[in-house]
Amino acid sequence: MLPPVARQFVAGETAAAVLEHARRLGERDVGTIVNLLGEHYHSRPPVERDADTYCQLIEDIGATDLRACLSVKPSQLGLFVAPELFESTLASIVDHAAANGVFVWIDMEDHTTTADTLDAFERQARAHPGTVGVCLQANLRRSADDIERLASVPGKVRLVKGAYDPPAEIAYTDATG
Repeated sequence: MLPPVARQFVAGETAAAVLEHARRLGERDVGTIVNLLGEHYHSRPPVERDADTYCQLIEDIGATDLRACLSVKPSQLGLFVAPELFESTLASIVDHAAANGVFVWIDMEDHTTTADTLDAFERQARAHPGTVGVCLQANLRRSADDIERLASVPGKVRLVKGAYDPPAEIAYTDATG
């Protein structure tokens, strides 16, 4: 059971509930981004479990006319276990999504994961043009250069506020920059 504070952010505890929520939003012409709760995994079993669940969600979304896509977190896909595990898990999910006509967003986590995340995004976007995107934290000082780097990559880039507090030497920490 979800605590009351989580209900406003979590569409459901089962795939069926999430897809029903996405359907209701779609009736109001609102698209959805679906993801699983979980991140910062340090062992292979939860990575594999979530990857399997994402692939099932991809099939479920692909079998509908929902305006829904997926969002994945690098640390949920094995980045903290081994960078190769993250790369292979992400590739598997993006391959599956491309085959089922589902778009995948790669979330940006804290600043320590930025380089690995962008490298993986670039490889997947070139392998599957138009089917993958990445979030960039607008407050990181490096983001302008990252946008320039990614301008020719055949994927989408979404700027986000970011939920992390990086150090001032690598981020803008107030509205004046």
